[in-house]
Amino acid sequence: MAKKFTFVVRGDPEVKLEQVKSRAADSGIFFTGDLSGGTFLGDMSVLGLGIKGTYKMSGNNMLVNVTKKPSIYPWDLVEARLRGFVEG
Repeated sequence: MAKKFTFVVRGDPEVKLEQVKSRAADSGIFFTGDLSGGTFLGDMSVLGLGIKGTYKMSGNNMLVNVTKKPSIYPWDLVEARLRGFVEG
């Protein structure tokens, strides 16, 4: 089951996207793409529990569509982790 989230981007969207990519990579989740959109894929834990989805920038918003997540993780946790990458 997929779920969509919208996060407010403060500052320059291009700079913010690079920060998101860096923060997420430090946690084993890799964003690829540019301001027009892209994908992300990675593990949320040392157990190899994968997460994947797509994103796109729209003005001062980052629109994220999670298409796969570990069933043991609640959506609130997934949202909090993603929010941390964007708003960190």
